[in-house]
Amino acid sequence: MSVKTVWAMLPALASAGLLAFGLLAAQPPRPADGPVPVVAAPAGISAQFIPDAQPTPDMTYLDARITGRASGEARGYEHQWPAFHASARFSGHSVAVALDDAANRYRVTLDDAPIVLTRPGAGMLRIEGLSDGPHQIRIEKLSERSEIGRFEGFFLPAAGTALPPPAAIPLIEFVGDSDTVGYGNTAPGRDCTSEQQYLATDTSQAYGPMTARALGADYRVIAASGIGLVRNLGGGSDPAMAQLYDRALPSQPDAPSAPERAADVVVIGLGSNDFAERPEPDQSRRELQQQRDRFADALLQFMRDRRADSPSARIVLLAFGEYGDDLIAAHRQALDEFVADGDAADLLVLPELARTACHWHPSLNDHQVIASKLIRLLKAMPHAP
Repeated sequence: MSVKTVWAMLPALASAGLLAFGLLAAQPPRPADGPVPVVAAPAGISAQFIPDAQPTPDMTYLDARITGRASGEARGYEHQWPAFHASARFSGHSVAVALDDAANRYRVTLDDAPIVLTRPGAGMLRIEGLSDGPHQIRIEKLSERSEIGRFEGFFLPAAGTALPPPAAIPLIEFVGDSDTVGYGNTAPGRDCTSEQQYLATDTSQAYGPMTARALGADYRVIAASGIGLVRNLGGGSDPAMAQLYDRALPSQPDAPSAPERAADVVVIGLGSNDFAERPEPDQSRRELQQQRDRFADALLQFMRDRRADSPSARIVLLAFGEYGDDLIAAHRQALDEFVADGDAADLLVLPELARTACHWHPSLNDHQVIASKLIRLLKAMPHAP
């Protein structure tokens, strides 16, 4: 999509709620386009969500591998960023998942069988009738909502046996905007109602998770629709990524962060919203250069901060080249100064994408194109500092 197309789409994007986190957004409406099942399980799996149910004293809490920025600790994690997920292992014929979230969609995977939860609310998902032997269970948030969700854990009935959680694997962190979120990525076309866009968003099928899975890695997604590094789509006073990145919960600056490990790779895909809007007709080239310099300076500092967080991580700048020469030049400027520090990073400039999903966002095929380029880059030897 050309920058001209982005400018033409701004009113529709704004009305679709693409302005940062929408930190004061109301509770989402119930579906307007037909019923959405609270639980959708494949044949052969007995799964029932029981509203307001709580773990009983005879149940065993399962230790889990938690990935994704969140607030809390064992037996309770609040989350607001996309793609929060947790995995655990057990032996037994049944298992339960405790949640409190009336806003988001989740995929619960029991071994290879997926169960989709849509706006479940508070209660427990009970899965029963499992075969003998060990099992693995995973829950992942698919949607993007401003409301805070709560994962309260996996639980086993008395007859089950807890097993150690899955071992940690390499971690790739993806920082970005709606393209990183996977906004409306499974939709068959660009025209989407807000409910269709909600149902079509699946962060697990965005380029970041695609890349990580292909490389045998886990992923952490720090992204929000409409967000920029220093300036969000449409301007306004909402904080941008430079201010929000460190927050466990974007809408709660003082929420304590759950422990998280350093990333092995950090992919930074920001800038599209900083450069998306048409300059004022009387804006001089000098003013445009100043805007580019401000972004480059902020990106350089953001890279330095990520280096402090993850001292041995490979850092990749992902530039959506269709947003213009100024965006690419600002990325090159930040990269040159980062290298002058004695550090190293990669710059991957993406070609124009088809953007046939909701509101001119990348389709599943576009996400695969991005993932293929990232996979090729990350399989190559990194630059030496």
